[in-house]
Amino acid sequence: MPPAVTHITWKRGRVRLVARRGHVPLDRGILVRVTRLFAFIAAAVIAAPGAGCGDDPKPPPPATGRDGGPDTGPRDGGPMDAGPGDAAVDAARLDAALDGAPSDGAVPDAPPDSGPCMTADDCDDGLVCNGSETCVEGDCAGGVSVECNDGIECTVDVCLEPMGDCMSTPDHDACSAGEMCIAAGSRGCIVPCSGTSAICELVAPQCGCRLTDGCYLTSTMPRRVCLTAGTSGPGSSCSMANDCSVGVGCRTLSGMVRICSRFCTLDSHCGGGGSRCVVMTDDPDGARYCSRACDPITQTGCVVGSACTIGGATTGSPYTDCQARASGGGTQGATCMSEAQCAGGYTCTGASSVDGGTDGTCERFCTATSACPGGTTCRLSPAYATISGMTYGLCR
Repeated sequence: MPPAVTHITWKRGRVRLVARRGHVPLDRGILVRVTRLFAFIAAAVIAAPGAGCGDDPKPPPPATGRDGGPDTGPRDGGPMDAGPGDAAVDAARLDAALDGAPSDGAVPDAPPDSGPCMTADDCDDGLVCNGSETCVEGDCAGGVSVECNDGIECTVDVCLEPMGDCMSTPDHDACSAGEMCIAAGSRGCIVPCSGTSAICELVAPQCGCRLTDGCYLTSTMPRRVCLTAGTSGPGSSCSMANDCSVGVGCRTLSGMVRICSRFCTLDSHCGGGGSRCVVMTDDPDGARYCSRACDPITQTGCVVGSACTIGGATTGSPYTDCQARASGGGTQGATCMSEAQCAGGYTCTGASSVDGGTDGTCERFCTATSACPGGTTCRLSPAYATISGMTYGLCR
């Protein structure tokens, strides 16, 4: 197959069709029309009076190929000439010189911005989204297309002519069943919420996050964020917000002593057994933590570094919860100023900070069936607290 023509030149009264490596071939239909036009012009120039260039009556030499013989077009490897004697160029022969196939009027394979040029204006296709075309060494080069990407995996991003603006359209089909694509706030695929202005809902069943994520509280704004959900349930130790499972947050008891606790707004969210919705958080929308359902007698249900205690006894709405305790706390009869100074299973009674402070006494929690230390007995009347049908007293 002959080489594809990439350039048309006019030299010394002859049309030359040139094939250059690395260049985009020209459209066959254009080549036929331009070659016929140039041949017609050449014939007209030769026939015009005074076309002999001064006093030289000699006709131009016959066209020759690279081998010195008569020019036969692409067969001898040189460019095909269409001189004055070839005014009637045969279209079929020209097609064969271009690509070896008959002319079919097909759309050219070359992109619209390819071809000869003098300046970048010669290459401009009038579109913005596909970038600015340039003229490089006489050939048009395509520009860098406008990249539209809002960073949300479930939106379809497109560039709009004529200004090159980007538009992102949610595609709900890109999300899992039960999720919707929410572009506002760069949310992406989430379980939609209704009736709340918060980013996501903390209390289970949660919403506002992906099915694989959970809504958690953080120490920075915004407080509520969606994070990959952990697997640790209520009562487990934790170090990061999303170590805990969906609907459960990592609550700090003291320093590095932390425990997974349920989010709540009502006591009914906590499951009973001494657990109540009483632990305050820094959530601006008012969510709280459930206290921990633990056993103050056997000291079970809390994480290492904490002890189970009874809270709310003086308010008439008692509950159990875990409280950070240092080792070596006081036992029965030891002086104290706060419960944290007593060992696990003991509370500090009688302490006061008024008028310089009055020391209190560490006293052990007890029930009708539990033993008291050092010859003390369990005082159940009046009861210290009654929780889930269990009456608690103090050893005295």
